[in-house]
Amino acid sequence: EGKESSTNSKDVNMLGTFVHEFSHVIGLQDTYSNDSRGYATIGPLPYDVMALGLRNGNGGYPPTFSAFEREAVGWLSPSEIVNADSVYELKNLSGMQAYAVSNPNKPDEYFLIEYRPAVGFDSKIGSSSYSGKQGKNGVMIWYIDYDFNAFFSNDPNGDESHQRVEVRTVLSKDQESFAKFDFVNKNGKAKIDGIFNLVFDGDDRVCFTVNKSKKLDKCPEKVIASSSSAPQSSSSSNSKTSSSSVSSSSGTTSFAQTTLPQTKIHVSRGMLNVDVPMSGRKTLRFYDALGNNLGSHTFEGSSASIDVSGWNRSAFVQLDLNGSLLLAKRVVFR
Repeated sequence: EGKESSTNSKDVNMLGTFVHEFSHVIGLQDTYSNDSRGYATIGPLPYDVMALGLRNGNGGYPPTFSAFEREAVGWLSPSEIVNADSVYELKNLSGMQAYAVSNPNKPDEYFLIEYRPAVGFDSKIGSSSYSGKQGKNGVMIWYIDYDFNAFFSNDPNGDESHQRVEVRTVLSKDQESFAKFDFVNKNGKAKIDGIFNLVFDGDDRVCFTVNKSKKLDKCPEKVIASSSSAPQSSSSSNSKTSSSSVSSSSGTTSFAQTTLPQTKIHVSRGMLNVDVPMSGRKTLRFYDALGNNLGSHTFEGSSASIDVSGWNRSAFVQLDLNGSLLLAKRVVFR
């Protein structure tokens, strides 16, 4: 008693392996991939504990969960970048903030922008005992292309020619930029050209513009901040819902329980009834407690009824209006 806890890396040797394996328990998949010889050479190797980041700092300093992984387990809701004239603030990822740039033709394909300075467990991203690529800290631009079968089989990066989870680049200096928001599916076109005029404000935040001609040499005092509004998504790992988690009889879940006063959702006699007295395109998506997609329903009117009489389970229902989250709650179908 009274002895201070040691922070010597030898005392947390193989912590990365433990975190990696336990992360499978909460539903995360491997993001490394092997070459023809079975040697792990691709994927987000030093940046992700679900890849070879578990070997950072001799196995004692696994990187923190990425924005994608935090999103997958319901801790974070990335905000879509839509306003080309704004200055954007991006906080350290520990503040549970990230931005998304989504494919309008396939919302499960998108980029995530997160800031991870060299602090804490992320301080060893550039020091891995794995003999492959070494990383660096800064603003990470992740590419995500969610496919249920690839993730469900725990092999999202099995195709060497098309990695579904990867870090495209890391910006680490003031005024660096990224303008390659290129999509593979259905000829999608990003709503912004890129992020420009990057300015680092210590380890707490960075600022940038999405308009190349807009000058920026320091972070303003008041800038655009992240919100829970996000584009629609049908992936099981990519919920893009608000970031608070709730509990159910089966353990932890991936969705916050938020409700707007004018929106109602309830089950009666085997029918799921939804009232949304607002104009626009509504999409209902159903997920189990692990975030797996169970189905979806889209409608234009102010109400809808869906037959769920054959569902002998509870589920989490996400309701979007024109691509923005309105409601996410647990519903019992029996």
